[in-house]
Amino acid sequence: MNKRILNTRIDFADYDTLLSLIFENVEKGKKLTLTYANSHICISAAKDCLLHDCLEKFDIVHRDGIAVHKACRFLYPFEYGLARMNGTDLYRRLFTCGRAFSCFVLGGPPDSPELLRKNFGGHVDVRGFIHKPSGTDADIEKINNSNAGILFVALGTSAQEKWIILNRDRVNVPVIIATGSGIDFLTGKKRRAPLFMRKLGMEWLYRLFSEPVRLWKRYLVMNPFFIFKVIQQKLKLTEKQGNT
Repeated sequence: MNKRILNTRIDFADYDTLLSLIFENVEKGKKLTLTYANSHICISAAKDCLLHDCLEKFDIVHRDGIAVHKACRFLYPFEYGLARMNGTDLYRRLFTCGRAFSCFVLGGPPDSPELLRKNFGGHVDVRGFIHKPSGTDADIEKINNSNAGILFVALGTSAQEKWIILNRDRVNVPVIIATGSGIDFLTGKKRRAPLFMRKLGMEWLYRLFSEPVRLWKRYLVMNPFFIFKVIQQKLKLTEKQGNT
């Protein structure tokens, strides 16, 4: 099932469902593209038509973060009954579920392969890595020659979504996942909020204090705007339901 937050499609799926889909498509060699939507992406997609169109072409757009979780509960209380989801937790579950897989990493810290192998052991086979894509056919050739099962694209919004949709038919890797800063957290280059803050839905505050210059506008300006737009959407939905 999927619904709209602002004008962004959100797929209602839990961790186990997504992990099953990922491994099923890896095993069958079938193409699967997966990305996430948080409040920042929902706002960005409302202004960036190309980003919006790219998101529409992904197979899965999963929920990411407390703001989208609360918005889903507020807008669709009778249809949405899932626990909160975080992209970094999804990727960590993928790396720690005990199932072996091969991957290629596009973007992320310069020493990503070594750190991923160190942090998650031998069942994760990192077949290749490109720190900064050149935008040439050489990148695609290197990815294809790796014969990896999963391609992690960590180029940040909206570059990673646009790269995936532009190149998905040229890449022979079955599963392509946009991770944003997820690789930074998996490698340990960035520290996550303490567990108690994550349970309280306050990880955004920890990130704001960790990266104030980069994130102040997102959390202090765009998040209140997101709340305002969600309330507007709720009023429209209520009006529409009242007219039917």
